[in-house]
Amino acid sequence: MRKEIKKAISIIATVALAITAVPALTVKADTTPVSVLNSTNKEYAFDLKDYVEDYGIGDEVDIKVNMSSTEYFNGALGTNVGDTWTTEGFDTEGYEDFTITKEWKVVPSTSEIKVQLWSDKDIAVNINSIEVTKTATLHDFTENWKGFETTFSAYCENFVAGKETKVTLTFVRELGVQVGYNKAADEWTTETKTGKVIEYTITPADDYLNIQTTDMAEGTKGGLVSIKVTQGEEATTPKETETTPKAPETTTAPTTTAKEPQTTVQKKKDTSVGKVSVKSASKKKKAKTAKISLKKVTGATGYVVKVSTSKKFKGKVNTYTVKGLSVTAKKLKAKKQYYVKACAYKVVDGKKYYGAWTSAKKIKMK
Repeated sequence: MRKEIKKAISIIATVALAITAVPALTVKADTTPVSVLNSTNKEYAFDLKDYVEDYGIGDEVDIKVNMSSTEYFNGALGTNVGDTWTTEGFDTEGYEDFTITKEWKVVPSTSEIKVQLWSDKDIAVNINSIEVTKTATLHDFTENWKGFETTFSAYCENFVAGKETKVTLTFVRELGVQVGYNKAADEWTTETKTGKVIEYTITPADDYLNIQTTDMAEGTKGGLVSIKVTQGEEATTPKETETTPKAPETTTAPTTTAKEPQTTVQKKKDTSVGKVSVKSASKKKKAKTAKISLKKVTGATGYVVKVSTSKKFKGKVNTYTVKGLSVTAKKLKAKKQYYVKACAYKVVDGKKYYGAWTSAKKIKMK
């Protein structure tokens, strides 16, 4: 009897030891590539509309494609710009582990972008992730002769009516542009020029400024990136001004009394951006969409929201750039778990500054 008990205890101990020896289950992160290029599949095409919610032909976008392989490879990103097929080449010469992130800022005339492999060797190149961000704009023109109304004082703190004024307009691409203003009482005046960066030297009688496009093709967009307004000595040595419009101010007509020379001290621009938080992320019952709500960040120009099935935002990442506090993520797949993160940004003198990213928030689609 004692021998049987000892034998049973020995068996139990052996089983317990076997159980504790089983290694813990490891869950790997989602590292599935967006696509794999090789000698028989040397091109991958994607649509910008799948990455930028409000994308339109004529928008400027910043494209980042991360690729890797086990040996040297080269290729290009390509799209149509105007009537010309345009490419931006890349290669991994000098890159560690043959991994490269190719960035391309471009204004395509189609929403399709292609990643091309030029190497003739029989190799595999992983497209690990694609990110697309639309250039922030003050205003998007969608049709000709539809004016953008603003004021000179919104961009020149000490604007004085009746004084020679230099206006510099920067667009995402070359456009025909007409500015309108009152040259004198009841004397409406317009001036038309073409360019990507356009300068006007005018003498407005009041604070009103009207900007229109004149030669945009139907169905396209033209983004106004920044406005700079300078007067007097500032027109020779421009001082930095905020590109975000402020509320119109009452202007005072100039006097004939000469002012004493003054020394001006230029203040450093505040480029700090607070951290945004995702207020809520909820799926809609009948549609394959999810609504993401954000909490307002004081001083922010807009927000960037990323949506992905990967918690580390690898592979396909949908990027939305908005000025409001809500985003609707579209074309989501049923029974998939998605992750959302966001950050705020501020535009100062035409340059974009980003705040910190939020932690990832989960959305489970039905």
